[in-house]
Amino acid sequence: MQIYANKLSQHLKQTLAKVYLVAGDEILLQNEACDEIRQACAKSGFVDRERYNFETGFDWHGWQDSCNAMSLFASQRLIELRLPSSKIGTVGSEAITRFCNNPPQDTVLLIIAARIEGSPKWVKAVSKDGVYIPIYPLDHEQLPNWLKRRAKQQQLTLAHDAAQLLAERVEGNLMAANQELEKLALLVDKKTTLTRNIIGKAVADSARFSAFNCFDHAIDGDALSACRALRHLQEEGTEPAALVAAMAHQLRTLAQLKQFSERGKMDDGMRALRVQRKRQSAVSHRVQSTSKAEFEQWTKLASQADLMSKSIDKENAWLLIEMVLLGLAGKPMATQHYHI
Repeated sequence: MQIYANKLSQHLKQTLAKVYLVAGDEILLQNEACDEIRQACAKSGFVDRERYNFETGFDWHGWQDSCNAMSLFASQRLIELRLPSSKIGTVGSEAITRFCNNPPQDTVLLIIAARIEGSPKWVKAVSKDGVYIPIYPLDHEQLPNWLKRRAKQQQLTLAHDAAQLLAERVEGNLMAANQELEKLALLVDKKTTLTRNIIGKAVADSARFSAFNCFDHAIDGDALSACRALRHLQEEGTEPAALVAAMAHQLRTLAQLKQFSERGKMDDGMRALRVQRKRQSAVSHRVQSTSKAEFEQWTKLASQADLMSKSIDKENAWLLIEMVLLGLAGKPMATQHYHI
């Protein structure tokens, strides 16, 4: 079966499955879910712990033999298998599927993986015979409430406007958010309600910005956040060429989706181009509200930005990148100066 991380504690109080898959790109939430499973296993007597890391040349047959062997140091054991990708090959897929179909009585298997792409056979086997816990990043609307709940764990009261400011400061970086709350728990009287002013003075700007954050904000129609993310990257010394490469990838994806949309096959396009499910609504809206001519215009701007990023004219490369972001966000652009 599949459950979400916020339901894991309730599940573990009721039963302990033989196989768990915790998969996603949000490390803090993934680590905490794995810790819950480890603690539940320990309480149930699964105290022997073996760890395996999948890499090129991984011996799946040896791994299977180890799983099927009796535990040497305890009557029950927890085997952890860490996968950097869901693409583990036919041999790996068959090995995990066989384990799920007939798990050893003395063993619990915990698979820790990056975000699952597609519907691999072995993931279906885990979902059928074990428990799959997908870990999704929190979006900007969910983050303030998550921060308020997290603050309570530190015996702190976080006002909603303060939570919104903290969310802006640590955008997407839950590790940084947790560290800031732990620091505040040491510095602030527990009886004090943390206000926006207190957060503004006490919390450093730990926002984690990436090239794709910029484009996600733009596709969402949030021009302000997109430009803020871009400026942050520029101040950190990011080379514009790196942004251009990410921008070109995004524009190709959107242009291809436009072609699928014109044929009435947007869902097929989303699957073929592996657009995350939680991003599909925003992406679909942006594609359908944008003309082919606009995509062509932005592609020309990206090409020109690429040339500038490899010359002494890097400042204008940043301006062109910003023009594309504003265009994606649905804002008008002044492009005449660049003769596109």
